[in-house]
Amino acid sequence: MRFTGRIVIVVMLLVSTVILGAESALTNKDVIKLSQVGIGDQAVIAKIRQATAVNFQLDVDDLAALKKQGVSGAVIAAMLDRSVANAGVTVGSAAGAVKEPDYIGSFCFRNAATGELTPLARETGSSAIDIKAMGFGGAETYMRVAGDRSAVRLREGEPIDFVVLASSQSVDPQSIAQLVILDVAGGERRLPIARAASMGLSGRGVLTESQIALRAVPYGRSSFLLTPVEPLGPGEYAFAGPTPGVGFSFGVDPNAGSGFSRFERTVPFKQREVISLGISDRGMTVNSVKVIRWPEEDALRKLEKNADAKGEIVVVFNQTNRAGRDYKCTYDVVLLDASDNEIGVGKRTIGIEDGEVDDTARVGISLRIADLSKAAKLRIRAVPQPDL
Repeated sequence: MRFTGRIVIVVMLLVSTVILGAESALTNKDVIKLSQVGIGDQAVIAKIRQATAVNFQLDVDDLAALKKQGVSGAVIAAMLDRSVANAGVTVGSAAGAVKEPDYIGSFCFRNAATGELTPLARETGSSAIDIKAMGFGGAETYMRVAGDRSAVRLREGEPIDFVVLASSQSVDPQSIAQLVILDVAGGERRLPIARAASMGLSGRGVLTESQIALRAVPYGRSSFLLTPVEPLGPGEYAFAGPTPGVGFSFGVDPNAGSGFSRFERTVPFKQREVISLGISDRGMTVNSVKVIRWPEEDALRKLEKNADAKGEIVVVFNQTNRAGRDYKCTYDVVLLDASDNEIGVGKRTIGIEDGEVDDTARVGISLRIADLSKAAKLRIRAVPQPDL
């Protein structure tokens, strides 16, 4: 699958004008401290980039711990970039120190711990058009790939980066690195190209809605290391290949509770207070959450006599859909105590029509009434997906 035309994958380069001095190797603990004092991501990233040396621990558990301590995804990405850059010094002085793909234009997943490469699944796509209700329900042009899952599976929350072999490191990585998320419907994977609301209306290009921003750095002798700017959520993905109609696919399987997902937030438990979330996917956004109902005092006094008595609190989500098509969102909500122990759970899948603004969705959380006084946090996982 080669995605041409006006498609541009933006390689995000974070630039800062804040200069901070560095004397010794910067560690995870230092980054956590800087992130918590409120100086801002740009300043922390500048510190990471200009540090004389770094000694970061960036395994899966380390990344999850950084996220739980309030370090942003952008700062974590900068830590990963700096570690890769350090590795690059060794690569340049020791030819063959890292493995690279065998063929120009082929993409591989890179194991961050071992450096081993796993080729992504090479697949061929074809173009198609879906006309709804004889055109009155709109139409969509898309690329399609057989099968609803890639053979290559990754796990959400683990470090995810890729290597592509280029003809030269002087080429623009944007010209060879195009990463998109695919829709899944009817036993196949789809990449929307253009969409029209109804017959007689001109269509609009929607390919950019599926694009994933990448960060790229030279790797080895002739390759680029590609890292998604934001953590990848569950779903099916593909890189464009140099041959028209050919792509390199992989899938990300969910890992709920990993604490390192663009679909997951942990927020304080506050009654009747709007808490911002900002979880989004291609135009569908879960804006905020609010606890709106819990047992009244009289009911609590009666129920507390029975240690196993069950009750329910209710949270309401505010959501907006500007994606140009209907969406559905699966909400998993876990009530936690101060030690992150689960004391209540709730789950619901809710549809939201295209064009809805500030729509609401309620989710009930079941728990033992005796545990209500322990409530300290809400762990929210909201996964929006096109309703195909």
